Amino acid sequence: MNGADESRAAIGGDGLAGQLYASLESMPDAFILIDAQWRFTFINAQAERVLMRSRAQLLGRNMWDEFPDAVDTIAFREYAKVKATGGSTTFELDYPPLKARLEIRAFASQGGLSIFFRDISERHSTHETMRLLQSTISRLKDVVIITEAGPIADGPPIVFVNDAFTAMTGYTPIEVLGKTLRFLHGPKTDQAELTRTREQLTRGLSARTEIINYTKDGREIWVEGELFPLVSDAGLTTHVVVVARDITQRKRAELLLKESTERFRIVAQATADVVWDWNLVDDSVWWSDGMGAKFGYTPETRAPNSESLTVALHPEDRERVLAGIHAVIDGRGKTWADEYRFMRADGSCAYVTNRGSVIRDSEGRAV
Repeated sequence: MNGADESRAAIGGDGLAGQLYASLESMPDAFILIDAQWRFTFINAQAERVLMRSRAQLLGRNMWDEFPDAVDTIAFREYAKVKATGGSTTFELDYPPLKARLEIRAFASQGGLSIFFRDISERHSTHETMRLLQSTISRLKDVVIITEAGPIADGPPIVFVNDAFTAMTGYTPIEVLGKTLRFLHGPKTDQAELTRTREQLTRGLSARTEIINYTKDGREIWVEGELFPLVSDAGLTTHVVVVARDITQRKRAELLLKESTERFRIVAQATADVVWDWNLVDDSVWWSDGMGAKFGYTPETRAPNSESLTVALHPEDRERVLAGIHAVIDGRGKTWADEYRFMRADGSCAYVTNRGSVIRDSEGRAV
């Protein structure tokens, strides 16, 4: 009698028993029967594949003799408990000799055990990867939001937010899952920018945006966000990932700088003197309107960089004046002053007094 015949005999032969045997043979789960002495009495085809052993090798043999590495595992403890007290058990087992993680269900049966099991290695690996990924994303400083893909126009529901989202907005995941991002919008949220972003995503393109949102306590915050569509193998967008950060402080600094610069320009234009500003980082030079009124140089006729100063210096004074300026810039000085001849646009010469203040960065470099 071969292994298959022995397994059929263990079930009981023909008729209903034969139908049972056929069902057990064709089922996707591995199935085995163990008797009171821990011997294999039935093994279906799927069990042969998972265990990587044939029925002929296992039937009638002791389970623990054939798989000794399982003796000190949860399998031994759970099987022994069910065998002694009845009932059933369900558990998972990592079993290195088979290079597999098994999901196992065992039931008491005629002094022995009926055991169903399946290899869940791939599923477990995927779940573990997802767990690690979620754990990592939850700890990122940037906000991460994942929504369903659509319909985008109606506002797709949120399916994930990380811890940084709660830190930025004050809303917990329980409060936002299933909602759309619209609850973050308010009076100053730019609707045209939202429309532009939606159109980008609808076309399957990523989008970058800066927009005003509102926190749980009603505060306005500027948010910089990058939105990426996740596309399936079939080419369909399934989800949208949003990576965002709070840029409120940066926006306030930009506004203060803009206001400060504007005030400087207004004051400079109001004075009777000629005012100039030299950006040493990019070599750009700005002149007040007095440059045209007093010396005849218009924006169209002067260079946008430091050449607009150097070409107007009298040739006999140029080397001395530039040496004095650079001595202050390259040193630690805060102010510079000099008197020299300055050439007007019409070729005539003017005597000027020039005074300047050097602005330095946190490391002392002149900027």
